Amino acid sequence: MTNKEIAKSILENIGGSGNISNVTHCATRLRLNLVDDKKISMEELEKTEGVIKVQMSSGQLQVVLGGKVTGVYAEFLETAGISNSEKTASVHEKRKFGLNKLIETISGVFSPVLPILVGCGMVQSLTAVIATFQLVPADSGFFLVLKMTGDLIFYFMPFFLAVSAAQKFKTSIYLSVALAGAYMYPTIMNGAAQAATTGVKFLDFLGLPILFVNYKSTVIPIIISVWVLSYVHRFIDKYVPEMFKIILTSMLTLLIMVPFELIVIGPVGSYLGMYIAQGVKILYTSFGFVGAFLLGAFRPVLVMFGMHYAITPIMVQELSETGKTIIIPALLAGNLAQSGAAFATFVLIKDKKEKSGAFSAALSAFFGITEPAMYGYNLKYKKPFYAALFSAGTAAAYMSVFHAYSTAAALPGILSLPTYNADSFVYIITGVLIAVIGAFVLTLILGIDDGSNLKLFRKKQNVFSTSEKK
Repeated sequence: MTNKEIAKSILENIGGSGNISNVTHCATRLRLNLVDDKKISMEELEKTEGVIKVQMSSGQLQVVLGGKVTGVYAEFLETAGISNSEKTASVHEKRKFGLNKLIETISGVFSPVLPILVGCGMVQSLTAVIATFQLVPADSGFFLVLKMTGDLIFYFMPFFLAVSAAQKFKTSIYLSVALAGAYMYPTIMNGAAQAATTGVKFLDFLGLPILFVNYKSTVIPIIISVWVLSYVHRFIDKYVPEMFKIILTSMLTLLIMVPFELIVIGPVGSYLGMYIAQGVKILYTSFGFVGAFLLGAFRPVLVMFGMHYAITPIMVQELSETGKTIIIPALLAGNLAQSGAAFATFVLIKDKKEKSGAFSAALSAFFGITEPAMYGYNLKYKKPFYAALFSAGTAAAYMSVFHAYSTAAALPGILSLPTYNADSFVYIITGVLIAVIGAFVLTLILGIDDGSNLKLFRKKQNVFSTSEKK
């Protein structure tokens, strides 16, 4: 099926465009919030050619499409008559606040910026390779432009998140960007940079202190600010007379929100983000390799339920506070282990068509996109999935012992390897081998649930009983 046909089939099986509250996508999934979930035809969606998996998670319909997602998303918007900037219909049913709602909100804010986040991360990988091998001078224009490109989203993070948060909270995009501009305004940024030298740490505003805080790369302040804005703007717009809306609504909103965010939300959010980053470090320090094992092993499970985006803001916050993140090595182990298990599944499968698909899926996972391998083969045959979980946990634990970290939010795959480091880079390579080869060998030993296995292991270890073979 073409991307347009897939988009049309999805739209038909979710109750049409009138049932859509919000739509976005991440690296591999079309993510839909619907007015009435009862209108979804899950079985028909699952049957659609090109759809890898369909699931409800955190109140959101997730259609896993793999590498097709960007093309299908564009066709879906056109077919449904939705523009990229359009505010879609509000959800009629008010959902209670809880963990699912929190995860769905985080996902809704971060999903739209994921492509540029990964893109900048991969440019940072390229920059790391050039710097390591000294391919060009570090002060050359070429290298400086590459470095700038890789840093773009991380330096101007509040602007990117302002747009996606505005779409998520259904408020004015332009007012949201203005709030990000207040955080990044030279008066604040220069004040933060010079505070240590001048000793001036705040700006007096009617007797209230506006702290000089460096808001570049911050995540929490702008998200909370836009969330508060959605209520303030709606309230003001409701009570300002129609003839004065164009003059007063935006002015009053900014007069309330800019001081409030700079005095209260920004500093609180900034410190909260700092404590979260420190908390992750303490967690890893306290639990050592056990914490890394659990994160590495259960990363694919988080992906299955669409909950992996709950980790993203923590990871970004780590990078902004310390310049590195200790979380991503565990994510790398999780992705590469899925690849190794899928490569072994490719060896074990007899059907030629399935073989071809398994190899492609394994290769995709090797570069960081795991859903085709995980849903299409490892979960299907069960034992490869278990082998991948164990190998990923082991690899993540091993790397954590040697203080592994990453300096970029690049897609956790083989191409981003230059951004990883540890006590010695050899420990990163060894961790990668444990993940890939460990999952590969363990899958060969365990076999797959269709009864296939390597004859060598069947003869020597008698892994399967007669009933299992049948």
